[in-house]
Amino acid sequence: MRRLVFLLYAFHSLVAADGNAVIPLVPTYTTRFGLSVFAAGLLVGAPAFAMLVLSLPVGLLSDRVGARAVTIAASALLAVSALGQALADSYVLLLVSWALFGVTSAIIYTASPAWLAAATPPRHRVAALGGIAIAAGLGLMIGPAFAGLMSDHFGSGAPFLTVAAAAAIVTVGLVLQPTTRAAPVAPVAGSLRALVREPHGASVLALMFFVGSLGGIVNLLVPLRLHRDGLGAGAIGIAFTASMALFVLTSGKVARLGDRVPLLAASGVATVALGLLLLIPALAGSAVLVIVFLVVRAPLWSVVSTISNPLCARGAALAGVGTGFGLALMNLCWAAGNLGGPLAGGALAGAVGDRPVFALLGLAGAVIGVAVLHAHVPRPHGPVPEALSGDLMRR
Repeated sequence: MRRLVFLLYAFHSLVAADGNAVIPLVPTYTTRFGLSVFAAGLLVGAPAFAMLVLSLPVGLLSDRVGARAVTIAASALLAVSALGQALADSYVLLLVSWALFGVTSAIIYTASPAWLAAATPPRHRVAALGGIAIAAGLGLMIGPAFAGLMSDHFGSGAPFLTVAAAAAIVTVGLVLQPTTRAAPVAPVAGSLRALVREPHGASVLALMFFVGSLGGIVNLLVPLRLHRDGLGAGAIGIAFTASMALFVLTSGKVARLGDRVPLLAASGVATVALGLLLLIPALAGSAVLVIVFLVVRAPLWSVVSTISNPLCARGAALAGVGTGFGLALMNLCWAAGNLGGPLAGGALAGAVGDRPVFALLGLAGAVIGVAVLHAHVPRPHGPVPEALSGDLMRR
């Protein structure tokens, strides 16, 4: 069982690192292929599009054929997509490779935790699933600096060749693991309407759309801004990695507080603060201030992302719908924002510059945060279903 846990953790780390590796390379791709900001936004948004389309079908497939088979297929697909990212000599091939990576992302946050839960004794299940967040967080933290420095010294394909080789090893290891019997899946109860009418449910859907948009736009426009100010891929990667270290530390602190965190109030305050913080890139004229924005954004972003799963679970419970149904809708909202944000933001930035994009995003964050605070109600007593903790760090 320990070997399986290690391999699945390694898989989550590789997916997270590969996903964030594109951040410092956006300027490189823009120059190499002569991309507009909108075309670069397609690269950043391609994985989110795949996740948006495939999240629910992948969940159904996992239930039908088993989480083990689907997870192994995703690991093999990661090796193929990373190889495509490394060897792509055209924009189209690079875009297709990133779309394949999105398929892997859509699978990993459903099938992999299901396999791990089925293989783990009940007394260790929460700790094992919680470890996924740590593994993914390490990948998110290491990915930008690793990709930027490798690209500076060995070319932009080097980090993805490394991921492809590691993914191939993980795939072989997963194939050698024994089959486990998955726990029965509870039927989905209730409906989208019931979840949206419940304050916690409606709040988490809006929050995840904003968080997805925030991540996509920042990952597209901030590297381009820093590149214009003279920073190379390595320096850009280090800036993002440093901010992710704060994200991981804050997430651990919030998770340890557990039920003591007022979910709606904390997420609402953090979102309003994020909206105000976006005034920095909207008004900033130097790379230093943009890096300050990245660093200060990290703990606020972490609060909203870490709270999202328990907030969703509470909303699903109060609305009378299945927790899995609520989490699937939450992931879809995140993917919609992460796809639409770079596309709309890239198009607007190409026409009028990136400052209005950050200003509009800040306004949206402030409005959503105030609405969440308005929805804040005294927390009802009684048990609340435990949220799946494995996908906290993806956001």
